[in-house]
Amino acid sequence: MAFRDAEVALRKPRRAIGDDYIEQAFAFAQAADPGAELYCNDYNIELPGKLEKTVKLVRSLQAKGVRLDAVGIQGHWLID
Repeated sequence: MAFRDAEVALRKPRRAIGDDYIEQAFAFAQAADPGAELYCNDYNIELPGKLEKTVKLVRSLQAKGVRLDAVGIQGHWLID
């Protein structure tokens, strides 16, 4: 969603849209469909560094009153 694995840095949309691009995305999604469930979903957030940054992001969004219904962990699982 927002952080690269190696550098734990915000991705390029921040440069194009601004520091609040994630906040804006949730606002646009809610405006487009007020009944939709809004998720913060990313991969590898269980890893140190990325986990702390994700928790900080979620808490920041919540403090600003951004509606966030759940946090998800993206995964690709192989079943033999």
